[in-house]
Amino acid sequence: MNDVNYSAKMLNDELINRSHIRNALVLLRKKFQISGMSILELGSGLGFNLKIFSKDNSVLGYEGLSDAAALAVIDGIPTEVVNLENEFPCEDSTYDVVLALDVLEHLVSPENSISESYRALRQKGILIVYVPNHFSLIGRVRILLGSTVDTFKFFPNHELWNYPHLRFFNHASIIKMIELAGFKLEIDMSEINFQPKFLFKIFGRKFTMIMVKHFPNLFAGGYFIVFKKY
Repeated sequence: MNDVNYSAKMLNDELINRSHIRNALVLLRKKFQISGMSILELGSGLGFNLKIFSKDNSVLGYEGLSDAAALAVIDGIPTEVVNLENEFPCEDSTYDVVLALDVLEHLVSPENSISESYRALRQKGILIVYVPNHFSLIGRVRILLGSTVDTFKFFPNHELWNYPHLRFFNHASIIKMIELAGFKLEIDMSEINFQPKFLFKIFGRKFTMIMVKHFPNLFAGGYFIVFKKY
């Protein structure tokens, strides 16, 4: 991951577009009483997610971009430059929580990072995952109208041969990959990024929950799922 086609500037520019993820992390922090714990984030970027937990937890980021890691450290978030395709530089059963948010889709072998996350977590530790869904209902319509795989124009300045997303998941495939590593699904919160948003405004949260539960591949803009190591 050392040569990932991404940049610290892009990470900073995307801050506002990931508010739904940080809001979900705040809810999970309360639900799982995440305090006094050891937390690792894969692809931690500039440390925005870890800041949510840093006040009363021990946090560490693994980041493939050296400039992003350096900026995170300056901002007070301990971060190491790590190739996530390789074995993690930590002992077994080190962490209580691992975050993998908007990172697995950038890896050639994301299953390796999930296996390493399982090794790094303590028993009953949790893995919090988010991956984007390029092929929601809106994305599929856009493909019919001539869009490339970048249906939501996440990276309008990248050519397809240098596209930052290397892996594409649907709801079943992200769950299967993670469960094959030994994890069990704990909570599915994929409704946090419901698409299309105008339906959410019209019908509200209850409608959102029902539609994402029954048709996640069509109505979830991404899959936000919590797994547990038993």
